[in-house]
Amino acid sequence: MNFLASFFNTLFIACVTTVLVLFFCSIAGFTFAKCDFPGKNTLFAILLGTIMIPAAGSVVALFVIMADLHWIGTFLPVIIPAMVTAFGVFWMRQISLGAISTELMDAARLDGAKPFAALL
Repeated sequence: MNFLASFFNTLFIACVTTVLVLFFCSIAGFTFAKCDFPGKNTLFAILLGTIMIPAAGSVVALFVIMADLHWIGTFLPVIIPAMVTAFGVFWMRQISLGAISTELMDAARLDGAKPFAALL
């Protein structure tokens, strides 16, 4: 077994997954915290409900999907399912509720900024 290749594969997967989780979970968390849309509370409750489903319960279905997409033997089956996690979205929502004030959102809106600009 080539230790160096395994190490760099692990490093690559960890770095890419971390960047994608931070990007997608922060956008979703910010949306749940600061944007109003129909069904927001219902959708968030469903999201929180998915935390209660054990990961082992979806392994077979996930493998079948990845096999149908012909992703077996690549990095994609490891990276794609880990891009957005329900806990990450919940955590970023909680951070956005406290860190980004409503006054800041109102000031950004008055300056002509879109909601995504207030996130940045």
